[in-house]
Parts: sequence; C-alpha cells; structure tokens
Amino acid sequence: MERVVEITEIGKYYCVCRFNNGTIKKINIEPLIKSHANKLTRNLFDFSIFSEVKIGDVGQLYWANTSTMKDEKGNIIPCEYDISPEFIFNNAV
Repeated sequence: MERVVEITEIGKYYCVCRFNNGTIKKINIEPLIKSHANKLTRNLFDFSIFSEVKIGDVGQLYWANTSTMKDEKGNIIPCEYDISPEFIFNNAV
C-alpha cells in the first residue's frame, strides 16, 4: 500500500507528496474542502490553518483540531480532517 512519507510543498489548497514507493504527486485539495464545506473543512480555507497539514500514522494527510464534534455522551470534542493515502495516490497528478 502506498503511503505519504513526506510533504515536499504546500501551496494554496494543494500539497506535493512523496510516497513510500518514491512517487511524487500533487493533490489539489480545494475540490474536497469545497464539497465538504461545513464546520469540519471551512477552517481549511484559511491558509495559515491549511499549511499546518501533517502526515498521520498510516500515511494520510490530516489537519488536527480543525473542528469539533459531539462524542457518544454529547460532549463537544476536537476532531481532525484527514485524507487517506489511497485517495491521494489515486487522485493526484
């Protein structure tokens, strides 16, 4: 399975990623955050927040604490927005 191992460039709504197989691809994330335009993604339109993207344990891209959600007890907790490495690999150029 391909995994993101390095983010080599971050621009306005895109990331250039290097994968564990050596492939380098650019993913345009703007369509995703527009299609998911809600409390979870609207903060990503702020480049200072967007540029805080990180690589997760399974090679996904994620933005920590970009929103909040309710847990099973109704408590408001922070949550992240993430994009799977498979999606990135298959949809990036």
